[in-house]
Amino acid sequence: MEYKHFFWFALTFISSSHFSQERRTIIGLFPEHALSYKINDNWKLIQKIESQHGLYRRDEAMKFDEVGYFHYRTDIQFFASYRLNPIAKIDGGYQYRIENGPSHRFIQQYAWLNFWKNFRFGHRLRTDQTIEGDKPLLWRLRYRLSTDFPLQGASLDPGETYLTGSLETIVGFVQPYFEVENRYVAGVGYYFNNKHKIELSIDLRTDAHFDPRFRQRLWTKLSYYWSIM
Repeated sequence: MEYKHFFWFALTFISSSHFSQERRTIIGLFPEHALSYKINDNWKLIQKIESQHGLYRRDEAMKFDEVGYFHYRTDIQFFASYRLNPIAKIDGGYQYRIENGPSHRFIQQYAWLNFWKNFRFGHRLRTDQTIEGDKPLLWRLRYRLSTDFPLQGASLDPGETYLTGSLETIVGFVQPYFEVENRYVAGVGYYFNNKHKIELSIDLRTDAHFDPRFRQRLWTKLSYYWSIM
């Protein structure tokens, strides 16, 4: 089908070059909703639901190539966030994942901001531990660099659009192996006010870089953020 050729061309064009003969590919949609509730000047509670829905998948080793809908995974997350100062915070969280079987993840993170001219950069250092059935415990260390900037003027005001992007590297250890994943996100957002904003972005994820069956996942991501003051 011509749709298959389009999906494969788009992913090859956007992703970094890997010459594996057993590449695995997934392309799909990624809706996300986050609700935050401010308890006081320092504490905030956050609940997030994100779900990945595949539209195309390919596995060269298995000679598999298909266009069609499938549910990939759904994550339900809960966080408690404590602001240390105007530019730094710490968070603790829990995630319940629905995939082939349920899994449980415990999350700890430290996030901070810095500024350069009119640009704001966000840094996030995260660790997490995942329990899934009788599999060995998965430990991960993650660092993300992100930025956003308004398209009108030097500051973002209600009713304006902005650009956003991020780079994240994840190093995981599940005995006796290490794994590395990279994530690249670029998109555009609309800031309604300090309670509502929406973003549309492209989210590219690559892993199994040192494995003949290199994997890449390309998501069209729609995110809605709602803050209850």
